[in-house]
Amino acid sequence: MKLESSSKKMLAITKSKAKMYEFAIDEASHIELPVDPRKLLITTIGILGDLSALEARGEQQVEETDEHEELKSELISVGQYFDALIQSHLADEMTIYLKIIGSAAYYLANMPGSSIVLAKSLVYKTELLTDTNLEGILIWILKSNFEEDWYRVKETYLTQAIDDVGYATRSFFGLTLDAQSFKQKIQALRNEVYKKGSDRELLFADIISSILLRKLENSSIVCLPKYTQIPITQWVSVIIKPTFVQEFWPAQRLLGEQGVFSGVSAVVQMPTSAGKTKSTELIIRSSFLSGRSDVAVIVAPFRALCREITVTFQQAFEGEEVNINELQDVLDISDSDDDLIRFLIGEATQDGIATKSIVVTTPEKLVYLLRHEPALADSIGLLIFDEGHQFDTGRRGVTYELLMAYLKSRVGDDVQKVLISAVMANANSIGEWLNGEAGIEIS
Repeated sequence: MKLESSSKKMLAITKSKAKMYEFAIDEASHIELPVDPRKLLITTIGILGDLSALEARGEQQVEETDEHEELKSELISVGQYFDALIQSHLADEMTIYLKIIGSAAYYLANMPGSSIVLAKSLVYKTELLTDTNLEGILIWILKSNFEEDWYRVKETYLTQAIDDVGYATRSFFGLTLDAQSFKQKIQALRNEVYKKGSDRELLFADIISSILLRKLENSSIVCLPKYTQIPITQWVSVIIKPTFVQEFWPAQRLLGEQGVFSGVSAVVQMPTSAGKTKSTELIIRSSFLSGRSDVAVIVAPFRALCREITVTFQQAFEGEEVNINELQDVLDISDSDDDLIRFLIGEATQDGIATKSIVVTTPEKLVYLLRHEPALADSIGLLIFDEGHQFDTGRRGVTYELLMAYLKSRVGDDVQKVLISAVMANANSIGEWLNGEAGIEIS
């Protein structure tokens, strides 16, 4: 099943109607609808159902089939259609149902951010769409806050199977259940629905199975050892932290596949909404845990951004033996700056201070410190340049570029260097200049 040209036209009309509401255009001035966009519902639900059923069956190498790839390519449009139908007020009587399947379509289209936006607008207890309230556990899964409880309807043929899946999901992500046992609970729920369920329950069961299998494969539990080459036992204390990433988003999986979490230097083009902060945390943590570095330096072009990064990492590393140091953006060496330099270059010790350090600084401040104490460069084991495109602009950009050139020549070739930017026209050239043949460029 796929969207033909007439279906795509209907999708465009629906999105246009939604935009008119978004921009508060008077309804008298809205476009005329040559066809009822709701006619596309059967096709779009069919695409979502076909893909979910294909993945839920757990067939080996399912992702390599032409049918699967074709269905995946349609899912972004399917999610956008459900979203636009909600915003256009053309199916207000179906809003809850559309939000559920829209969120599911976005998730399976590898757009977790859009999925979460729709899921957050749902409450755990909604009007019943099925007699068994199978949608209740689906809403809970889409929200992905497994500390909460799903809304239950007691004494149905599915109550026990639904609860088993909920508890299994919570246990797997809490590191108390293995992946195979988790999959068995998912399959048991699907089997029960296929014996007795209604059409809508069959759709929801396939969606639940498909999403949970994706969540399992995308989980930090599976991805961390695979992408960092560090055993899961070394990650346990981190994974159970509420602030730590529960599952890898598409951009983070791409970084992992390209070796960035195992030490490969890179120039990375990543939009802000793609999980840049969590990706940076993963790069730092894997560098520390692997023993590749004890000191990570994050260079950001603005004081406000430095402050934001510092606060974020203070929360992320709270309770751990990691120092977070934000250097004041003044061209002077304070007593605290001097103490930090002495510690980092090994000339001083401090009682109670951790062995790992994250230093957040502007280019100007780091240039000043390196002039004061060149040996500081020798302590750096990981360099992250945030908002890297800024070195292409203005006077501050020159300072940024000169700093990068100096560090490139001063630190060892084994030091991982990662430049992150939302957009960069000449990323490939910059990557070759910064990292040579050892580095890569990722979009």
